[in-house]
Amino acid sequence: MTEESPIKDGAESGRPEDVAAARQQRIRRLLAERGFGPEGGAATGGIPRLGPGPHPLSAAQRRMWFAQQRDPRSAAYNICAGFVIGGELDPERLRRGFEAVVARQDILRTVYRTDADSMPVQLVLPSVELPWETADCRDASYGDCRGVVPDDGDRDEVDRLASAFGRRTFDLAADCPLRLLLVRGDPDEHVLVLVVHHIAVDDLSWAPLFHEVAAHYRAETEGLPDPGVAPKVRYAEFARWDQERASSGHFAESLEYWRRALTPWPPPVGLPAESEAAGSGPDGEGVRRRVLLSSRTGTGIAELAKSSGASLFMTTLACVTAVLGRYSGADDITVGTVTVNRSRPELEPLIGNFGNTVMLRTDVGDNPRFVDLLTGVREVCVDAFGRQEVPFDQVVEAGRPPRRRDGAGLFNVMFTQRGQTLPCDVEFPGQRWREYPVFNGSTRFDLAVEVVSGDDGRLTVTATGAHRIFDAEGLDRLLGHVSTLMDAVVADPTRRVGELPLMPAAEYERVVHEWNATDRPEYLPRTTLSGLFDEQVRIRPDACALVDGERRLDYRELDGRANQLARRLIEDGVGPGDFVGVLLERSAELVVAMLAVLKAGAAFVPLDPAWPTLRKGELIAAAGLAACVTTGAMLSKSGLAAMSPDAAHVDLVADATGIAGLDRDPVRVDAALDDVAYVIYTSGSTGVPKGAMITHQGIVNRLPWQADLLKLSPSDAFLHKAPVSFDISINEIFLPLTSGARLVLAAPGGEGDVSYLLSVIADHEVTFVYLVSSMLDLMVERDDAERALRGLRHVWCGGEVLTADLYGRVRQRSDARMYHGYGPAEATIGVTCRVYESADHVRDITIGRPNPNTRIHLLDRHGNPVPAGVAGEIHIGGLPLARGYLNDPDRTAEVFVPDPFRADERLYRTGDLARYRRDGQIEFVGRTDNQVKINGRRIELEEIESKLAAHPLVRQAAVLTRSEGPRGDQLLAFVAAPDDLTPDRLRAWLGERLPAALVPPTVVVLPELPLLSSGKLDRKALAAARIPTAPRRTAADAPPEGALQRSIAGIWARTLGVEQVGAEENFFDLGGHSLLVVKVQNEILRELGHDIAVVALFENPTVASVARFLEASPAAADDEEARQLERVRERADRQRRVRAGRGRANQARETT
Repeated sequence: MTEESPIKDGAESGRPEDVAAARQQRIRRLLAERGFGPEGGAATGGIPRLGPGPHPLSAAQRRMWFAQQRDPRSAAYNICAGFVIGGELDPERLRRGFEAVVARQDILRTVYRTDADSMPVQLVLPSVELPWETADCRDASYGDCRGVVPDDGDRDEVDRLASAFGRRTFDLAADCPLRLLLVRGDPDEHVLVLVVHHIAVDDLSWAPLFHEVAAHYRAETEGLPDPGVAPKVRYAEFARWDQERASSGHFAESLEYWRRALTPWPPPVGLPAESEAAGSGPDGEGVRRRVLLSSRTGTGIAELAKSSGASLFMTTLACVTAVLGRYSGADDITVGTVTVNRSRPELEPLIGNFGNTVMLRTDVGDNPRFVDLLTGVREVCVDAFGRQEVPFDQVVEAGRPPRRRDGAGLFNVMFTQRGQTLPCDVEFPGQRWREYPVFNGSTRFDLAVEVVSGDDGRLTVTATGAHRIFDAEGLDRLLGHVSTLMDAVVADPTRRVGELPLMPAAEYERVVHEWNATDRPEYLPRTTLSGLFDEQVRIRPDACALVDGERRLDYRELDGRANQLARRLIEDGVGPGDFVGVLLERSAELVVAMLAVLKAGAAFVPLDPAWPTLRKGELIAAAGLAACVTTGAMLSKSGLAAMSPDAAHVDLVADATGIAGLDRDPVRVDAALDDVAYVIYTSGSTGVPKGAMITHQGIVNRLPWQADLLKLSPSDAFLHKAPVSFDISINEIFLPLTSGARLVLAAPGGEGDVSYLLSVIADHEVTFVYLVSSMLDLMVERDDAERALRGLRHVWCGGEVLTADLYGRVRQRSDARMYHGYGPAEATIGVTCRVYESADHVRDITIGRPNPNTRIHLLDRHGNPVPAGVAGEIHIGGLPLARGYLNDPDRTAEVFVPDPFRADERLYRTGDLARYRRDGQIEFVGRTDNQVKINGRRIELEEIESKLAAHPLVRQAAVLTRSEGPRGDQLLAFVAAPDDLTPDRLRAWLGERLPAALVPPTVVVLPELPLLSSGKLDRKALAAARIPTAPRRTAADAPPEGALQRSIAGIWARTLGVEQVGAEENFFDLGGHSLLVVKVQNEILRELGHDIAVVALFENPTVASVARFLEASPAAADDEEARQLERVRERADRQRRVRAGRGRANQARETT
């Protein structure tokens, strides 16, 4: 429905002409206070009379006509009203009363055609037949709807009839815009349904319509002549006058206001998105729910409006705005409303659409007190309604919104407030009329909220939502939030918006406590991480514990070697509270070293051999290591001394004989459960990586639970392939070793080779594998993956979003149970999990629920729990929490914060956004900051920016991500620097300081970076910038020769998303990276039958070199893997050099 002027008194009683006069007086007073003259108030000049039509349309009619033409089958612009009629009714007399009104009011006999220029015009017909239908619920064909009128009766059948009647569309070129349905139940019970097209009415049209009908009915009942008289002005005459004013420049000043107010065009309001039906409903299909507020709430809101000098409209709008602000987390909240401006007295008796759409934009930033928000809303309303006569079409044209120019695309939330549809002074003799809500199942907006004030002062709040976003349960929850906030506002309007309760008590209890009821005493830690391993040594000493290529170690042997190395560490002074670096390739020695550090009572710090030397030195120096277990080839004694002078150097090669001579018996060093077990370094926003200190209780709480979840047995085998810089590597290593299963190590560098991994999985009968989604996707596409995939019992996905499509494709090729988890390094690998059984048919994927002894709270920016469907920042509590960041108390205090729900406990602020589904499942949404994930790796963009900014010639740096089609998300760096600083030099600079994955393949050098008026970097401008393509080198002029080169070039072009590839062009210069190399490997196998190792592709980065390799090794598909295994240990460092030293490097020059 449309809306009468929202600047008015709260009272809705009294004679309509008195109410109208009081309303106009209040409008003039409020507008006068703001200095508005005639443009915002009464119009000047008379309304000219017109002859026969056709005539032009008013601005309101044009909007309705064009909207209907866009979708002629839509009933979204059908205005439906219903009334319960109690008492004796003469249906024919009532019908004649409506026919009399149709005969007097031209707009109800108007049809809409097009002129010679295909523009719409209106034509008033001399007469029309009023569509009048009846239904008798006493007829069995209508079902059982007798007695449906009482509030406690069954209204389903009447609702169905009314809704179906309201869904019938109008042919505006031929139909009368009004139709009626009279439903009869018991003899003294009727329901009258009116459906009228919005082109013909606004909310103020109900008063003249029902006054005239009631007067005619009363007169005919009393045997008197019809008292009705024709209006002095015809609607078509108003339409012509309206058009002339709009085209005369009459609204120029007001139009400038709207241009300023709506620049930039406001974003849509973020709404809850938890409905199971979300995305399933067609456009225009809606659902409607309502709630009747308590008398106390209605009275309190009215009193607050009066004491604040605001209207009921403004006050209820402020409440809804507060709720929307809490939902979206945004400061800029814009809703639409409809004003009805009958600015001349002669327009009051007319039926017609005098409405106009107005957008109300409110700033809810800085967490204002509610009374201050109300003041702001009042100011916005007064300013907007002072310019309400500017046709919305002109406002849109001036504002140039970046979306579709239709009602749904300009704003997504509509708010209205009105009184009763039937004026209180309308009386039908011998009858009692009251409203009967009718909904035809359509909507024009994502959300429409209507507040209706009853004669008794109580407020009814109705919410209509798009079915693709809401269902009935979701709307009921929304109405509960509005009601709860209104109650709190009435109790204390001086509270800040962020402090006002949103959820009713039962919902709050469910979200905060029931969904975090994860206490599982059986998984409470009772020993340390090394203690769990020791238990397996005692239970199955002769069982195979570890497979490293051709080497196999049983539990006794692995334990003995770890005990020997632990004794050596203790001799070097290592003990509880110390940190020991472990710098080794993936091997049995790596596992031995980790166990040895734990047995010595210390915490191990994994150091990735693939890291650049400068980065390793930076971390070793910052960690304060007591020792470092490595080899002289990886880190010399003098090199360690330069980084960390007090750290003992333990060389597993040079010191092998001495270590082997030490006692193999168990080492007895006591460590506390809250001692640190290991440290995992993650990307840091300050430019310095953060070392998350994980305690024994955190990891020991996880592993037994996971073993039970997987139903592990000694026959299970786990693949360890993740680099040690990923915290999942700890899970891969220690879950099997603390469960009596078998650990299978992938060769160093083999983690990126799908062919190799599939063969290891199949040959060693691996039953559990952890994979990021992008790698799993590549495996599933392999034709030769059947044997490996069929042998798997468990596939755990994390690090990236698991899509329903990928899940479905895996299901087709494997019976493995699938798991999707989530967790940052600061919370012991994973804190949520969802299990997908083989029979599941998954439509969408979540990250599950909290793991045992773990709590997940989704909080808004004010620290409040968010309702289901609303995005909030993930805060983690419970046993998995890290102690903090190693030697970094400031950043620890920043993100490890007090738990507001449990005294003396902490929460970790992840920076990740998620929302609850209604069943408590958690859906990952994104980030609150500039942290990103690329190929499963967590990257702080600020860390890259910090390293770039440290270059002596760089004045400013910015790094962002951009989707590069088949290449996926790519890092993109912009720097302000002199012309002679090339992108290649900058990439080389970064390659010496950052892991290869953090070196952007594209670096753009500019004289200056764009800034906002505030002086801050304009990241949006950079994101939208067109990046010039680097000139193709002369190698591109050499086309591929022969069928083999052309086939390889075609594979590269499709994989890289380029039109063509020259025979000598470098794969990495064109934007290639490790995952794309694996895709190329898959395609070469599929199309050419050659199973070339990934390392060979890194060594042969051109089409010509790959072709030569394949031609020289025709049996590569059979023996390439064996030949490469001897050299693959050196591959990680070689891969880093290739990726960091090469790549697509663009240097842009400022152009105009």
